[in-house]
Amino acid sequence: MAHGADTVMHFRWRTANKGAEMYWHGLIDHSNVPGRRFNEFAELCRIAPKLSVIETTELVSDVAILYSHDNAAAFRIQPQTEGFSYFEQLRYFHAAFSKYGVNVDIVPPDTDLSKYKAVVAPSMYVYDKNSAENIYRYVIKGGTVIMTARSGVKDPCNNCIMEPLPTVYREMIGAEVSEYDPIGKEEQTIVDFAGNAYKCRQWCDILELGTARAYAEYRDSFYSGKPAVTMNRYCSGVAYYIGTVCHMDFYEKFAGNIMKQTGIPRLKDLPKGVEVTTRTNGLDDYIFFFNNSEQEADITLPKAMFSILDDTEKDKLKLKPFDMEIVRK
Repeated sequence: MAHGADTVMHFRWRTANKGAEMYWHGLIDHSNVPGRRFNEFAELCRIAPKLSVIETTELVSDVAILYSHDNAAAFRIQPQTEGFSYFEQLRYFHAAFSKYGVNVDIVPPDTDLSKYKAVVAPSMYVYDKNSAENIYRYVIKGGTVIMTARSGVKDPCNNCIMEPLPTVYREMIGAEVSEYDPIGKEEQTIVDFAGNAYKCRQWCDILELGTARAYAEYRDSFYSGKPAVTMNRYCSGVAYYIGTVCHMDFYEKFAGNIMKQTGIPRLKDLPKGVEVTTRTNGLDDYIFFFNNSEQEADITLPKAMFSILDDTEKDKLKLKPFDMEIVRK
């Protein structure tokens, strides 16, 4: 429900004692005695009536990540280098933006992107005309897009496009790949415009600038000093291109900078493992906090807010491991 559902159906009630699903455990175990799962579900049922306040709300996201079944299938058929994973690209960006309490949608590449302040298009490997035009249209009208290595590589038939990478996206990116180095589990170093150093691995696009500027450069190997991450102003929008795969610290810092540039509000100093989503009706915001860690989490709210669960006003939250809270702003 925190991620937009209005109804949740549960399966199953009693664990089957025969057939292929006999270990697909239900609320009641093979012992036929109610236990922890039953008790936790009973507690959820006691909380559920209080959630009626969100019936008129929806999940509104400022950030979208594009997911393509074609890209996932193409990478599965033909792995690029040791450790390279399409899904890892999605997870890194999702975790980075989620760290700041931002709602993130996962949508197909041909979705209407106009409502988003930032769009991540990771490894757009297989060219699709509608998707490419959709991304261009979004940036032309003022959007901010983040693309990554292995974009524009194949045509719709999974054949390599005989043009400098990232081929169809080159004009928007404002740079081209002169060469690439599939380094696998080896590590290189990149340094961003502010002097922050990060480790990168798996893949290194060696970029030549056109209209783009370098956001980060390599510091190792024969491509030391070459751009690793670029930023290009295109029409009314901005296109970033990340030509390598970094550790999580880079994506967190990068996401924070994107949010600052695009005016996306963020929560500061969220403890590690705390997940936040917001549903709104345009007047009131209902903010869900989940502590998905085994450590107690202390959260300072921007201002005092009303707890939906215990009907009190709070300016701080203390969440036990795997505890949750819902407040109204």
